[in-house]
Amino acid sequence: MQRLSSLWFSPAARAELSPWLRYGIATVVVALALLITLQFPEIRSGSPFLFFFLAIAISAWVGGLGPGLFATGLAALAVVVWAFPPYGSISFSEWRTVPLVGFLAVAGVLCWLVYSLQGALHREFTQREELRITLASIGDAVIATDSTSCVTLMNGVAARLTGWSSEEARGKPLSKIFVIVNEDTRAPVENPIDRVFAEGRIVGLANHTLLIARDGSERPIDDSAAPIRDEVGQLVGAVLVFRDISERRAAETALRQLNAELEQRVAERTADLERRTQELDQFVYVASHDLKMPLRGITHLANWIAEDTAHLLPATSRQHLDTLLGRVRLMDRLLDDLLVYARANRRGSPQEWVDVRTLVDETLDLLAPPPRFTIEVIEPLPALYTERVSLATVLRNLVTNAIQHHDREDGHIQISARDSGDFVEFQVADDGPGIAPEHHQRIFLMFQILQPRDRPESSGMGLPIVKRIVEAYGGTIWLESDLGRGAMFHFTWPNASPPA
Repeated sequence: MQRLSSLWFSPAARAELSPWLRYGIATVVVALALLITLQFPEIRSGSPFLFFFLAIAISAWVGGLGPGLFATGLAALAVVVWAFPPYGSISFSEWRTVPLVGFLAVAGVLCWLVYSLQGALHREFTQREELRITLASIGDAVIATDSTSCVTLMNGVAARLTGWSSEEARGKPLSKIFVIVNEDTRAPVENPIDRVFAEGRIVGLANHTLLIARDGSERPIDDSAAPIRDEVGQLVGAVLVFRDISERRAAETALRQLNAELEQRVAERTADLERRTQELDQFVYVASHDLKMPLRGITHLANWIAEDTAHLLPATSRQHLDTLLGRVRLMDRLLDDLLVYARANRRGSPQEWVDVRTLVDETLDLLAPPPRFTIEVIEPLPALYTERVSLATVLRNLVTNAIQHHDREDGHIQISARDSGDFVEFQVADDGPGIAPEHHQRIFLMFQILQPRDRPESSGMGLPIVKRIVEAYGGTIWLESDLGRGAMFHFTWPNASPPA
């Protein structure tokens, strides 16, 4: 059927016929028209042009404009010779010429009309074919309606989802073909086509909508509807586009279940981590307490021995006792720092507005730096809404580290800060011996010191504590230094705002 329609409507298919065949057809149909006319004397004498008009129309339809005009010429010759007496002769009298001219004019117009009609039909046929192929190729379901909400067109996907074939659905109300309900309440859902006609704009379908097919099967869908307007903007119909979202809904359900399982696992792991953290804190506290008891005993014994035998012991033995007491003090400090480190990533203190300049002054007063040390504070320093104790611990440890590891008694320390948006970047710089680049990461590890371990004032825990606290607040810490060029520690601290 499609090939036949293409042959009768398509100029391209007609051009595939050879000119001999097209003009031969014109000759044959004119000859047939002449034979029929000669068989009916009443037509020959009353309406001799009747069958010739039909022959011309057939010639123009099958062969095109050229064969149609050729058939017109043959028909005019046949009429002159056989339709008007004296029959069989060619003569042009007034009573022959006038009808012949009229015949030629009407036949020419007829050829053009037939040719134009065929072109219009071909264009309409082509548009329908393109629309049919397009709708068949679309992965979504498509239903078109007229202005009365009756189905005019439906593609294969829509037929499969609704259970209605295109032929069965054509002309039926959309509400009968497209039945939708709310997935939760089972209440009927307003048809989007009705909203299109009411509002004259593109509308979407409400969430949680089920399509009930002709066989009663249900599937979740997502859709939209748009108006169809003619060339003057009048609303003449609507088109509905929808899709089956069963797979997406199943994936969403699976994702929700997975999220629920993950949340449960996270909650369980968090509870387990909190329990372990509490156990670790308790262990560190008990260990620190239990280990300090024998240390205090060792200290007392060493002091008693020094007091009782001060006049008896040689200088070397007294020096050994002093070294013993220094190592005990170092062990005591290690235990204290270990307890601080274990609790460094805990955030439990209340937040408040902290004037950093005041906090720095309080820290320096507490440390009491050596008399020949100069500490310079670069203004301005910000006010932060934060936990005072944690920030004070970081600043105190960094300044203490700069003092303890300086190689001169007249050192210089500089403290500054700058606002960088969500964080404030602090700098604590000194003019000490500096740190080689290969040790920049090592110094933040527990018990790592770059000086001899017989120095009792250094436990190797100050910088690890600083790093742990800074990272607990979402900040970072890094070092700029080289041997002989001093050291500058940078760390960032959140520039938070109080809750509304």
